[in-house]
Amino acid sequence: MAEKPGDLFKTAEGAAKDFGLTYNGKSINEGQEYGSRIYIVVKDNVTYFTYTEPNTGGNAGVNPSTEPTGSTAVADVHSHGKYEAEYDNDNFSTADKEDNDNTWLTGYLTTPDGSLKHYDPETKTQTTISKDLPSDPKDPETKKTIPPNQAPPTNTPTPVPAPVIPTPPKPKDDKTTT
Repeated sequence: MAEKPGDLFKTAEGAAKDFGLTYNGKSINEGQEYGSRIYIVVKDNVTYFTYTEPNTGGNAGVNPSTEPTGSTAVADVHSHGKYEAEYDNDNFSTADKEDNDNTWLTGYLTTPDGSLKHYDPETKTQTTISKDLPSDPKDPETKKTIPPNQAPPTNTPTPVPAPVIPTPPKPKDDKTTT
């Protein structure tokens, strides 16, 4: 189940994935982009990552919300809304990459095909991290259709049933006469 902005995650990628679980379906349904910053939180001497309440943009852009004063941003994350044939919404746009190149923040992107993508401004490479976010059924690249109005299944392990221990057979009642 998706958490919410401000919840703590062990990795920036975990925060980005949660953003996608929380906002990608809404972004697709509304045809608008959402954008947040992922930043560091230190609690009890342990480093965590979280994301801000997102800003809402239009169908072709958003300015991510900013991290709280005094905190350190490590990435931004945004959605690309619904499938639109005139846009390559399943990939980082040139403007997206230029923004990450200028800020030196790692970029994460949630897409109409249900993917979470990562952009590294140092190597200028884009990679797909997962393909299990809510997706737009109109997107021809959709691999695993999770309707945008439905939360995807969680990765919670299925409980393992207790082992069945067979009952030993009752001893036969051997009556012998002497």
